[in-house]
Amino acid sequence: MLRKKIFIALALGMVFLLVAVSVQAARPNPAKETVSWRLSGASIVDPGQTVELPADEQVGFPGGILTTGYTIEAKASSNHGNIIPEGTFRLTLSAFTPNQDMEGQPAGAWYIEGNWTIVDKNASKDALKARHNPFTFEGKVRAELPFNPALEKNAWSAKAFVPMSLTAGQWTQGKEGILTLDSKNEGDLTLNIELRPKSR
Repeated sequence: MLRKKIFIALALGMVFLLVAVSVQAARPNPAKETVSWRLSGASIVDPGQTVELPADEQVGFPGGILTTGYTIEAKASSNHGNIIPEGTFRLTLSAFTPNQDMEGQPAGAWYIEGNWTIVDKNASKDALKARHNPFTFEGKVRAELPFNPALEKNAWSAKAFVPMSLTAGQWTQGKEGILTLDSKNEGDLTLNIELRPKSR
């Protein structure tokens, strides 16, 4: 009786394993694609705020300078890939430099974090209200620079990436990319992305 129960349990386990393997094999691999946009006609829509942060010995914070809310907009024109051929690029960033070395953040450098979006020029206001709409592509940037791009007009670049999100009706993710801007905040955004097949 015990052997019979063990045999049945093993047989069921093999069935579940085969089903799982079959489902995984049936899923097509994500398509890899390089997409890029030329960013032109940039303007500063919000200069942001820059403040001095006092040191806090109790938590070991050395103090520093922080800029938040700095926002630029530019026309985005695709020169590679089919995601949003033309739209509006918007980048909002923060920049921080510590007064003394911190773990992973030595003094003397500015640490940049930002969020960017590209909105299709043909998107209606109603369509943009949807949580996952096919007219918006968004991601993040991160950089370590010798200056604050919100306060000094120099060329700079940052790593760009896209968390898993719904773009143009497909689940999209990008871990490798670069944003390059000149002193006029014009430049290029290039991303290597993975496109999950559309659900039927």
